[in-house]
Amino acid sequence: MRANSFSQRRMATAVAVAVFSLLESGQLAAQETLVLEETIVTARKRTESLQDIPLSISTIGFEEIERLGVTRTIDVAKLTPGLTYNRGIGGGDIRPDIRGITQLSGRSNVAILVDGVDMTTDALTGTGAGQLVGMGLYDLERVEVVKGPQSALFGRNAFGGAISYITKRPTEEFEGRVDLDAAEYDTYRGKLGVSGPITDQFLYRFNYAHDETEGYYRHPETGAKLGKYDTNAVSLALQWVPNDTLSNLTRLDYSDQDQSQNAIANAAYNKCEEIRGKPNPTPFADGTSTIVDGGCEFDAFVGPDFSNLPAVTFGENVPIYLGDLPSELKQRDIHLSPEGVRGLGNDVTLLSNLLEWEPATDYLLVSNTAFIHHTGYDNYDLDQQGTATSVQSLSLAGFSFPWVSETNPLNFQYDNEFDRDVFFQDFQFVFDTGNDMEWLVGAEYYEEKFDQKNWQRANQAVTRGDRSPTATGNLLTGTWVDVTGSTPAPEFEFSDATVTGTLPLRQKRTTKVGSFYGSFDWQFTEQWDLNLSARYQKEKVNIDFTAQDTTYLVPAYPDEKAGVFYPSIPLAPGQTCAGVPSPSGNLCSVGEAPLYHGPDKIKGNESYSAFNPRGALTYQWSDDVMVYGSVAKGTKPGGFNFNANLLDLNQSYDPEELIAYELGFKSTLQDGRTQLNATAFFNDNTDKQANDIQYSDSGGAPEIFVNNIGKVETYGVEFLFSTSLTEGLFLDLNYVYTHTEIKQYDQARSPDGDQQLDLE
Repeated sequence: MRANSFSQRRMATAVAVAVFSLLESGQLAAQETLVLEETIVTARKRTESLQDIPLSISTIGFEEIERLGVTRTIDVAKLTPGLTYNRGIGGGDIRPDIRGITQLSGRSNVAILVDGVDMTTDALTGTGAGQLVGMGLYDLERVEVVKGPQSALFGRNAFGGAISYITKRPTEEFEGRVDLDAAEYDTYRGKLGVSGPITDQFLYRFNYAHDETEGYYRHPETGAKLGKYDTNAVSLALQWVPNDTLSNLTRLDYSDQDQSQNAIANAAYNKCEEIRGKPNPTPFADGTSTIVDGGCEFDAFVGPDFSNLPAVTFGENVPIYLGDLPSELKQRDIHLSPEGVRGLGNDVTLLSNLLEWEPATDYLLVSNTAFIHHTGYDNYDLDQQGTATSVQSLSLAGFSFPWVSETNPLNFQYDNEFDRDVFFQDFQFVFDTGNDMEWLVGAEYYEEKFDQKNWQRANQAVTRGDRSPTATGNLLTGTWVDVTGSTPAPEFEFSDATVTGTLPLRQKRTTKVGSFYGSFDWQFTEQWDLNLSARYQKEKVNIDFTAQDTTYLVPAYPDEKAGVFYPSIPLAPGQTCAGVPSPSGNLCSVGEAPLYHGPDKIKGNESYSAFNPRGALTYQWSDDVMVYGSVAKGTKPGGFNFNANLLDLNQSYDPEELIAYELGFKSTLQDGRTQLNATAFFNDNTDKQANDIQYSDSGGAPEIFVNNIGKVETYGVEFLFSTSLTEGLFLDLNYVYTHTEIKQYDQARSPDGDQQLDLE
């Protein structure tokens, strides 16, 4: 009995142990399936785990890209905390910003990289980061968004951060995929991709994508769809892998994008802005500002000697809109000219070659070569008005157009065509010298040739052609008259005339950048790691452009000569004119030189150099928790304003600098099921590039240009939480707080220097 009882107890124990073991192994297996997949990134030009590097990075993997339909930077911004994406009215006026480092003017603050190739552009005239920021990208493996200055490793354009697109590589086994999607507003998307081996050493990958939609709004005058786009993209990659130490990947990408004009609506003015400047003297003197207080009516046409204006002081008013823009655009708010415009278009060809050679363990040589050819156009209605005479009482951009009439209508069009070629070369050498020390040294060269044809025009009598156009019609002849009282006014006459124009204006820029960079990583104890990186770069910019002919902006010809305008005062019979008399003899110019004249060729060059270091210190608190701190410097290059009406000292602007401080931690919890990362940052932004205004010294329209306005500070915090709830079900929570404050603002430069505003 005892033996039998013992045998039964032993059997029961064995069964219990077996059941417990099965349950335990099942739980372990289930737990392993809930572990978050390790994310591998190349943000520091080497392959590393996301949780191991002292950088704030957001990633979007292949599955998310496919599931959420990520094809453009705007899609990336929706999924990335701290990354914002703003659009202006033009196709090139796109501004991605990271951590409140906002691009007000000039070059983009965020680098756009495709397989390590710098694709960043800018708008040659106007604002924004250029049209390539909005281009569709397909066949992606992942997207990495690196926050904070990355100038040390990625160069001049990674001023506030970088968005890096990594495409899929050819596979050793055959695979194919077809995706088709349809949605409302006649939206259709399709992708076809195949990949596999050609031989044991040659692999290939082919991808084709099509994306189209009819748009959400209609043109109020013609009924045509606004925002309609059509994109076709094709890519072919060939990889040669002769052995385990050598790989050569050649990739050809081509994309064609056409988009109709965007829906545009003006927000109604809701505030008067104080304009700080020098008061108008009596009589008129060169170099003074046109500051007029008209109860938010800023009149650009004032008497040349200002004798008809009361003495004005600082703090006069112009109308502006202040506050958040409406979240939705209503069809009734859209006002556009009935004359059609083309919208925007892009043809982009990217040919790249990536050579990787590992001659020995811990030694890697990399060469990344690329050629980019980009042609496109950007054409939209700049006056944003539906009728020719609807702007007579409108303060547009701070000034009005009293010369508009039925016989001389306004049709202000932004209209550019451009051709852009880029050569990019990057060499890297990565090696390990032992003692837990890793090194990276590199050299990079970037050359861009930008050629733009500018067809911008405001007079509807001017038509666009393949060659210099001719304007025929009722052109407006304006004569200045001295009016007593508080309101100046010009006197106008109509005359039939034929004027040979000078469109298009040619605007050319050549940019050459050479740089050396390096990185040093040293784990000097089991818990402490030091990373130092830096880049020295030298940049030379050459410009060659035709100045704006004001014939097509404000058609006023007191001497009946196209493109020439003399500020004039009445000339009494028998009175001697010290300047240039008008053909009628009724006016006398204030000076001998005309205010505006026909097109001039303007040439210039500038050189910029910068040293951008970055340092990071990491403490490994435990196997699952890491704390780090970093300091980095970024430099945004200076540039030129393509405007001949500016003072010489306003023709170019200086580089912008950013010092960024960051403190954060990264943790992996619950045996790999959860990740919690947090970061606090502070940015000190000096010589900020932004739009400024040079006021006319003779009653003309103010000139908008890029200037270094002063100092901006930004600080904030970021929290990123990811966890695996059950198999196939994940939860991501992100929170970002950013505060930006302008600490110093210098108004437009004048012959007497900058004027600093009181921001208290």
